[in-house]
Amino acid sequence: MIQPYRLSLVTPPTVEPLLLSEVKKQRRIEQDDHDEDDLLWGLMRAAREHIGGKRGLTGFALATSVYDLFMDYWPLSGSTLPMPPLQSVAWVKYTDSDGVVTTVDSTIYTVKTYADSLGRLVLNYGESWPSVTFATADPVNIRFTAGFDPAGNDGIPQIPECLKQAMHLLIGHWYENREDTADPVPKYIDRGVDSLIANWTAEHVF
Repeated sequence: MIQPYRLSLVTPPTVEPLLLSEVKKQRRIEQDDHDEDDLLWGLMRAAREHIGGKRGLTGFALATSVYDLFMDYWPLSGSTLPMPPLQSVAWVKYTDSDGVVTTVDSTIYTVKTYADSLGRLVLNYGESWPSVTFATADPVNIRFTAGFDPAGNDGIPQIPECLKQAMHLLIGHWYENREDTADPVPKYIDRGVDSLIANWTAEHVF
């Protein structure tokens, strides 16, 4: 069952999924040549936003980010959370009809994380969500952290090579073609990106 929700980015990535040194090597730019570092950083961010994030092609969080998920009712037990891979859930809160915000006791649910699929929020056996009259809009708030880690720290999965190469493909095209064109991302680039991300889009992560 697809549940309607509103997703808000709270904290954007502070580390890009690609290293500047990787991008320079791919473009055959000397590592000690810093003339175009600012341009390359901008292209790296643009490629990350094009491939991942809430408006990206894949629906994956390519780098560690914090999101607020808002819903109009309690999630079903075992509900999946968007923007895989899920790292953690900070809280589940709700707002009642009087405007009072309450944090749900985290002992009543379990957070399931997976390296290559959507994380889940599961009610523990015998537990149920609080009985409450909700506020009119967005009463349920789930704050969570999602994203790959470039170094694979703390058991967080590293970004798949296919997604890295898709970003490299875009960065390379934008680097070589800096002026406005009628078709800023030509068909052959689109096909290359689509091929690389084919197994890493929302419909393939269940």
